[in-house]
Amino acid sequence: MRARGKGAVRKDGTRGDLLVTVEVSVPKDLSGRARDALEAYREATAGEDPRAELFEAAKGA
Repeated sequence: MRARGKGAVRKDGTRGDLLVTVEVSVPKDLSGRARDALEAYREATAGEDPRAELFEAAKGA
């Protein structure tokens, strides 16, 4: 991902872009307890869009 204007300061005083790499590790096998926890989280957040707040935060940053 690229965060425009959030990188290091250049010699001319302007800011460069910050390049971000996100690595996500997803387990292939879950224990029963872990599966129950994920199921409970899914039910608790049903109908919510986690991306909605990200776009608003990005506009304000």
